[in-house]
Amino acid sequence: MNLMRLAGLLLFLFLAVPASAHTVNLAWSISTDDTTAACTAAGACHETVYRAPGACSATSSFISLGVIAATAASYSDTTVPGGVWCYAVSFTLDGIESVKDSITVSLLPQAPSNIAVTSKQ
Repeated sequence: MNLMRLAGLLLFLFLAVPASAHTVNLAWSISTDDTTAACTAAGACHETVYRAPGACSATSSFISLGVIAATAASYSDTTVPGGVWCYAVSFTLDGIESVKDSITVSLLPQAPSNIAVTSKQ
């Protein structure tokens, strides 16, 4: 098998493997001052979960994954491709959002499965 055929086969295997999603389960402790008791109106408090590509930094470009109950202390993101991601959570109290608390998560790509190699002579 010459080098060009091998390169073509490797490219085919790379393209034939679909990008698999991972699940990231986040859990945190709610601050003692971030409670629904501090809300002045029903439904005025909530938490927001965010994700950004790359390691967490002051310039992370977050997208909102969801607004969750103010009493929630966990969130599952089930559509994460392999790579490095920054997750953040904020608490909104009567319309004022707190500073985001963040963590960097590194996910290795999942190994391909059902690979078959065919040799042509």
